[in-house]
Amino acid sequence: MNLETIKTAVLVILVSISLILTIGVWNFSSQYDELENSTVLRETSINGEKQSAKDIIKPTNIVFHNNGAHYGLKEKETESSLYKEMQQWSIRQFGNLQQQSIEIDEPSVEVIFPVELPYEVLPLLFDIDENIVFPDSSFNRIQFQLRSETQGLDVLFLSTVHDQTLGADIQETNAYQKLSAFIEGGSLNSLISFSLSNGNTVYLPEEEVTLQNRTFTTNTISDWPLINNLFRDPTAVKNIGYYTDGSRKLETSILANQKYMEFVNPISTENKQFEREELLSKSISFVNNHDGWTDEFMLLDIDTINAVVHYQWVVKGYPVMGKLGTMEQIWQNQELTNYNRPLVELSHSFPDYEKPKLMSGSTLITFIEQNSLKYPLNSIEDIRIGYKIVQEETPDIISLQPNWYMKVSGKWILIENPSEQGGV
Repeated sequence: MNLETIKTAVLVILVSISLILTIGVWNFSSQYDELENSTVLRETSINGEKQSAKDIIKPTNIVFHNNGAHYGLKEKETESSLYKEMQQWSIRQFGNLQQQSIEIDEPSVEVIFPVELPYEVLPLLFDIDENIVFPDSSFNRIQFQLRSETQGLDVLFLSTVHDQTLGADIQETNAYQKLSAFIEGGSLNSLISFSLSNGNTVYLPEEEVTLQNRTFTTNTISDWPLINNLFRDPTAVKNIGYYTDGSRKLETSILANQKYMEFVNPISTENKQFEREELLSKSISFVNNHDGWTDEFMLLDIDTINAVVHYQWVVKGYPVMGKLGTMEQIWQNQELTNYNRPLVELSHSFPDYEKPKLMSGSTLITFIEQNSLKYPLNSIEDIRIGYKIVQEETPDIISLQPNWYMKVSGKWILIENPSEQGGV
């Protein structure tokens, strides 16, 4: 055998080995891709939590009334703890629904919710006998009236929208003592009342408010678990700048350097109106199905006519305002047609020593009155402190700055006061 024949034989062997190895790599790679894709297509959780109505339905304020004056707790965390304790008190001896407002005796403690709630949800929120047949109506405030002679509480569920009242009582001494200790302890902040044209009263701080700016690192939520939840056949979904199966559409965008998603499922059939409690239950269950409560959220609004539910992102007791701070669902004929939400969750907090001072209640009212063309008094529905998202250069950092906001014609807008820019 000559040298050229040997070279040719060796070359054939090497090429054969190379071909075998290449085919092996292809097969392994294909199996790996199938395994990876199979795993992705099975993911349905975005690694948040499951919540109940008791966790999601929260008040915006707790106000103490005594001798004609109004007071609030100094820290939102204390307010949250007090409300959780209230949820453990046994509420008994319900009366009949009164078609009129009732004068409130003081001292009393008022719990204010951002939305009208059906009476059917009461057993989900408080320690109440589930066998009680509640009236087909709603409430948005609860008044606890302190009764020194019995060491108990009269409870009034009120609707400022329908001018209705439902009474009950709490016969637990510890509940009376808890609220009495706050009122007599002198550790509350003074508030002033401001009556709005819609009949609501808001309570604003008598003094300037100093709140810390907050900065967090963030984690971005993956698209795929949501695709698996929102599309009937995830294998048919294509990414053409947005995700679609030819009918449904999931699109992501960047707001303040953070990810936000909007999902649309077009349905042309006539809409069926939900009962309020049914819509709320369906909405919460849907988010629970993909562990979607990635940070703290609270119920903001329910629109039964259009089957729309809004939730607000909450940080340290204050709402995150703007589109990025909102989770929205729209339902039609038992099917979800729209689902919009942030695809970001907070991770670690950074120390931020800047503490802006916000206007006192009286200064805020004067400022609004002096700028009535921009902030028309007869259109104001609510006023509160919320966090404005300040865009950072990097996508994994989010900064929150406290500001005054007002609700005008159903939308929250920033009250822009140049003197409040910056901090001290």
